Amino acid sequence: MSCQLRLTAFSLMTSASQFPEIADAMQRAAQSHRAGNLDEAERIYRDVLARVSDQFAALHALSVITAQLSDFLRAHELLQRTLAINPNLADAQANQPTCKTRSRAMKTRWRSCRVLCTH
Repeated sequence: MSCQLRLTAFSLMTSASQFPEIADAMQRAAQSHRAGNLDEAERIYRDVLARVSDQFAALHALSVITAQLSDFLRAHELLQRTLAINPNLADAQANQPTCKTRSRAMKTRWRSCRVLCTH
């Protein structure tokens, strides 16, 4: 099942301009992300977050990649962190219901699997 999530250039670049090296890294990550090189984009976003832990654009983009890799529980956690930093980010607000619904479904399946495995 595909996951349609929003990630615009505006949401990627709005908070990166304070630090030129972060802006450059975010641009490289966005290019990798658009090209479908999720591993490279994820690595760059994580590098950015290692330097600036509250960089909401990197958090949001990482949540999108995580959802694209079908880890909706983690994607939802990352979206929550993003929205705690910037509750007005429209893309993150738009993505939240998708990830929340999918993460609930995953939790339900996981519980069912655990029950089956213990019997």
